[in-house]
Amino acid sequence: MSNFSHILTAREVPAITIGGVAPFSTVDWPGMLSATVFLQGCPWRCAYCHNVDMQPSSTEDNQGFYTISEVLHFIESRAELLDGIVLSGGEPLMQNDVISLAQFIVARGLKLGLHTGGYRPDIFSEMLNYAAWIGFDYKTLFSRYNEVVGGIDQAWGQRVQESLQYLIHSGCSYEIRTTIDADHFSFDLLKACEEELSSQGVTEWTLQIRQVTTKEGALIESAPSRQLIENYLAKMPHTIARLRTA
Repeated sequence: MSNFSHILTAREVPAITIGGVAPFSTVDWPGMLSATVFLQGCPWRCAYCHNVDMQPSSTEDNQGFYTISEVLHFIESRAELLDGIVLSGGEPLMQNDVISLAQFIVARGLKLGLHTGGYRPDIFSEMLNYAAWIGFDYKTLFSRYNEVVGGIDQAWGQRVQESLQYLIHSGCSYEIRTTIDADHFSFDLLKACEEELSSQGVTEWTLQIRQVTTKEGALIESAPSRQLIENYLAKMPHTIARLRTA
């Protein structure tokens, strides 16, 4: 184990709170066999979120979550078995020490993937020095971010736009994706979002169907969400958008 990893393991890392680990995944990073580490906490409160347990910044009231030391050991043990590690959430950029975790992963010879909404442009720009791929969640028009993510901070959209520009000019591989909630989106809003993304330099846009919870607790597709996406794609033959199918 390197000196760096020893330091990171031995010290207390209160800023990194782990919400869970998926040991193997083929969907969190397209084309890669990865493990996904879910970092606890999200500053946003999207109405369609199907992982609300990840929103609080603390897991004190929950059982069964990993400690950071356990996660570091897990990463070391999987270094020769996986293509990479994905940091997901919640919102990973909420964690103040996420850069150190990224450095640890890359130092183990693993590629790093990141799921983010671009919440903190300053931290995001640093993460681009280590990440090989970014799954970037674009919620809606920058001017309408508060309608989706909640809160009164009028700078959300501006910050996301700043992060998006860092990403597009970084040379890092990425996927820009949006969960389509039919309660928020319309055909015209989808078109406006596509125009905004195109103006930012985005050439491919992945549309995700909102997941809803049944009375039995199962996650299923939202039929209105699918219908809206399919209608949009059918009427926009030259769109940069595509429907996520897996």
